[in-house]
Amino acid sequence: MRSYTGYLLFLALSLSLFSCQEPDTNSDTFELSFVSSVDDPYFRQVIHLANRQDLDSLAILAKAAHPPTRMWVARSLASLSDRSETLDVLSSLIQDQHVEVREAAAFALGQTGSASAQEMLLAAYDSEDSLRQHVVLNATILEAIGKCGSAEMLEFMSTISTFAPEDPFMLPAQMRAIYQFGLRSMVSEASTQRAVEVVTGPEYAGEARMMAANYLMRAKNLNLGPHLKTLLPTTINHKDPRVRMCLVRAIGTTGQADAMVIMKKMMDQDPDPRVKINLLRSLSAYTRSQTREITDKAFSQDHALVKLAALDYMLASGDVQDGQKAYEIYRTSDDWEIKYRAAAVANKYLSWRSALSRDQLNSQLKSALGGEDDAFAKKLILQALSHEVQNQRFIEAFAKKAGSPQDKTSSAEALLQLYQSDKFKSYFGGQHGGKLKQGLALLKSLMEDGDAGRIALISSTISAMESSRVKSFASVSELDAISEKLSLPRDKEAAYELIRLKSTILGQEAPPAKAGDVHPIAWDQLSDTMTAIINADRGEIRLRLWPGIAPATVANFADLANNGFYTDKRLHRVVPNFVVQDGCPRGDGYGSLDYLIRSEFSARHFDKAGYIGMASLGPHTEGTQWFLTHSPTPHLDGKYTIFGEIISGMDVLQAMRLGGVIKSIKIQ
Repeated sequence: MRSYTGYLLFLALSLSLFSCQEPDTNSDTFELSFVSSVDDPYFRQVIHLANRQDLDSLAILAKAAHPPTRMWVARSLASLSDRSETLDVLSSLIQDQHVEVREAAAFALGQTGSASAQEMLLAAYDSEDSLRQHVVLNATILEAIGKCGSAEMLEFMSTISTFAPEDPFMLPAQMRAIYQFGLRSMVSEASTQRAVEVVTGPEYAGEARMMAANYLMRAKNLNLGPHLKTLLPTTINHKDPRVRMCLVRAIGTTGQADAMVIMKKMMDQDPDPRVKINLLRSLSAYTRSQTREITDKAFSQDHALVKLAALDYMLASGDVQDGQKAYEIYRTSDDWEIKYRAAAVANKYLSWRSALSRDQLNSQLKSALGGEDDAFAKKLILQALSHEVQNQRFIEAFAKKAGSPQDKTSSAEALLQLYQSDKFKSYFGGQHGGKLKQGLALLKSLMEDGDAGRIALISSTISAMESSRVKSFASVSELDAISEKLSLPRDKEAAYELIRLKSTILGQEAPPAKAGDVHPIAWDQLSDTMTAIINADRGEIRLRLWPGIAPATVANFADLANNGFYTDKRLHRVVPNFVVQDGCPRGDGYGSLDYLIRSEFSARHFDKAGYIGMASLGPHTEGTQWFLTHSPTPHLDGKYTIFGEIISGMDVLQAMRLGGVIKSIKIQ
């Protein structure tokens, strides 16, 4: 039986306006200009309390006579919503007389993920908003329901068809809600059908179609086979690459021949390399013989990241023919990243008939490693060597003598790859168990020097192994001794991975990462208008920063930049058509400084390329590492702090490569 609240929402949404009229910003409803100025003493007071996570004091300020203060409290609670006590405060703020306060409270309620938040959100939905003065509030409520609503509510949400196709607010909000349900593994045939209707209907608003495409790409356990013929024309013809890059991954999951025909055409014809990267990631449902034409076409592309994506696919799903193809790429490429990634594919798949080529390859890789100074090149060489079992002793010797933090992490990663490979198991046959035990003992010894990168990497990998291996790896007392060598909060990731490993050994569920105290806000670094200029080896990127949205984050970023921390830092992570990441003092992604900053989740969306956000292990564990997005990443919404956007230099972002240099960052 449908619930009463479900009917209420259905009724409210069914009565929603068909007009796509813009909100009347001259109305009394918008009489307050809740602009956040970093010099406002009320703003600073709220942010200071939020930084201390002082919920009791924030609850008092939630009743302040000053409306913007109540709004800032509601915004702050969106980042503290892992604490159930926030629901009590938000229950009053969602009924505030000022719509800006209610909007902030609606977002924060969604962040709680609490089933009880659904009732509060439904009660705040304005079904009589005939002048569309509260359309932003209503849209925020819909998306928030997607984060906390029930399966029954998903069914209601999916059957709403009263929003005008060109509506710039409510229709995208409906699709964001369905998308958020999908991220929680809540899908239905009705939600999938609605997404297909919106993404393929040319009359629908662009943002709604983009979100529908993201749902079809990312929601789990969808059966898109029945919808394939409907989706194919939009996949290849839609003008917006944000839609095409999602749909090409969606149709690839079907494994059907009709989808393969379209994907081959798109590898030839699509002008956006990001679409081709996603296309290469969609091939797992096909046999290698079916996909070979596509990977061959990928290597004729000018864009290096497309070639790297093809090599990643070949490494995961290749065959003997790929081994020879990759060996030729290794021999002829002048690009070191492509060269060494191709070497990994060659080492994995060259047949016994190509023993001479394989021997030459490994001899050359060992020689290159000995003469290489660049840590990122060495990392890729070690990865390539790890795909040949006979390199075991060589890699182990390198791991034992590795001096730099990056070399330590890279060698541990190579050993983990080698020990877990099918080649390792087949090579040693009946002796495999004993050899693996010896390898794991070596890995444990490599953790004993207290290197944070090695500890984090090895611990996380061992935790995912079969139970018997995990339990025999180390005792809890041994892991405690290793933990004592870490420095917190600098080595927070390593410390947390040790906790996870200990929990696995004990047969317990690992607790969430704990943040601890956070860094004070450097208010002197802030002004209401701020620009960051990133001077990189590929060119210049200019960003508009958002101190009014994420003051603690912007202050920390500006302080580090102004003190030269980011000067000559290397890009330690580049994931094609996802992010580039920088800011690690170790250079391998496992480093930080001796403090943490607070998460500042906001209603801003990662809905296009070029946003800057903070890397984190969990809430309030950010520090120095930041990332820039290659494309929309709505699965990051409300989970990672977003604190600015690119205003020029998008071409520079798309050209950035692993190991690239950030020469400096200047704040204006």
